[in-house]
Amino acid sequence: MEALVHGHMLESVWYHPIVLYTVLIFGGFMLTQGLERAGIKHIRGWKFHNWQLYGAIVVLVCNFLIKNLLRWILGITI
Repeated sequence: MEALVHGHMLESVWYHPIVLYTVLIFGGFMLTQGLERAGIKHIRGWKFHNWQLYGAIVVLVCNFLIKNLLRWILGITI
C-alpha cells in the first residue's frame, strides 16, 4: 500500500496486485455513485457484479502462480 501511495505503481502491483485492483473498482464505484446522486444526467452508478469478485480471484491466483513459478524454476525470491 505504501508503494501505491508514493506513486510506485509497478512495485505496488508486484507486491500486492489486489490493492490496485481494489482501488480501481472502489474508486470507479464511488465516482459513478457520487455523480449519479449529484444529479448529473446520463451517469448511472455502478452496481456490484460477480465479475468483480471473479476478477479479484483471477488476480490473486495469477499473482500466486507467477511468484511461485519464478521461485521454483528460476530461484528468484522476493
